[in-house]
Amino acid sequence: GPCRPGALTLKMPVPPPPPPPPPPPPPPPPPLDSDPFSQLAELVEELQLPLANLCEGSWAATSAQVNEVVEAKIEAAFEKIAERIRQQLQRPRENEIPRLLGRGMHAVFENVWPDLREMLLEYAMSGVERGLTRVRKDLPLKPPPSQPPSRLARVRNRLLYTLYPYDRSFLSQCCQWQYWLLFGIQCVAYFGISSLFFLAVGCLIERRDEFQLAQHVLYMKGFMFLSTGFLGLVFYGGSDMYCAAAASPETLLACLHDVSPGRRASYAAECVLYSLQVAAVWWAMLQLRLAAQRQAAPDYAPLGDDGEEEGEKAGGRSSAPRSPLPSSVPSPVPPRAFGRRRGQSIKGRRGGWLARLIAYEVCCFGLCAALFAAAAVHHGFRVAAGGGPRPEDWTMIWTTLTWCKTLYGLLAARNPSPPSRLPAAFGTRQHSRGVSSLLGAH
Repeated sequence: GPCRPGALTLKMPVPPPPPPPPPPPPPPPPPLDSDPFSQLAELVEELQLPLANLCEGSWAATSAQVNEVVEAKIEAAFEKIAERIRQQLQRPRENEIPRLLGRGMHAVFENVWPDLREMLLEYAMSGVERGLTRVRKDLPLKPPPSQPPSRLARVRNRLLYTLYPYDRSFLSQCCQWQYWLLFGIQCVAYFGISSLFFLAVGCLIERRDEFQLAQHVLYMKGFMFLSTGFLGLVFYGGSDMYCAAAASPETLLACLHDVSPGRRASYAAECVLYSLQVAAVWWAMLQLRLAAQRQAAPDYAPLGDDGEEEGEKAGGRSSAPRSPLPSSVPSPVPPRAFGRRRGQSIKGRRGGWLARLIAYEVCCFGLCAALFAAAAVHHGFRVAAGGGPRPEDWTMIWTTLTWCKTLYGLLAARNPSPPSRLPAAFGTRQHSRGVSSLLGAH
């Protein structure tokens, strides 16, 4: 019946919650090829290269520091030895050496000592490097550098290294027959051999590099003096002296005509090639300014209009970026060889040493051209007055041209520039170790 108030009410029991699902079955055991030892071996193999690079960098930094300290000590010892030798040579009375002989020995020692010091230092440092690398185990981190892409590139690299080595002195160059072969080629002015050689080398060098370009200019000027100037003076002067001594006044012009260089069929081509070589020298001089601008490192403060670094103007040298290279590697500062020099009387002039060098070349060439033009005009009027050309007139014109070339070659030995590097027979100029190291890195 209907429920009355206060009656007993029965509640239905609540069912219990369902049991949780059973856990998933355990994964199957890993295969034998992926056990922990194999994974550890793979991890070690992956970390081998980074660890080797880290060890390589630490060892390189330590070796560079040791080399720097040892090299400074060895250089100081060599300088003490050189100073002792200079003192002995400058006091000839104590050593019973004639004063004139002592001066000559002192001059020879000063000329040979830079190359000799480099050889001794290189030999001593090679022993130090062998001692450092004796305990080092080389790891095959990367393959050796590949060969040049073509045989022509290998020939080019070999030729340029033989001519302009960055890590060899003059005395070590003398031990190579390739150097003497190229030296002889550069000295032969007949048939335009030396002119063709220098024109070819000018096409092979890196003309954006100020060092290579400046050295190429100095070598061309030096061998112009040696081949066209000095050897031309000896050969042509000897021929003229022979005619003056052996021939009679009646046969003097005939003798000069016989020994004249204009009788060679290739003499006109020689003159054309020589003119191209002179033009190549001027063109290389004009490219030096562009090479200096392109070669300046972007990580360093540029030069202002007055030759000072912009970092110095902004608040001292600390405002300019520092070199990222270690202390053992010389910093590649912006080139200043042909710009405005600090502390020189030419500081305020436009172009610096380069302007003086080009002006000197133009004056020398203008002088020789004026002498040849005067001789040609003189003999031309003579031909016009006589009614026809004579062999003697052509002989005198070719002889005048030859002596103008010889004079220009002799004037090439004197340049109003910093000390130039003439051929080895007349003196050498040692490369700076900074430039040598940078060229080696490049």
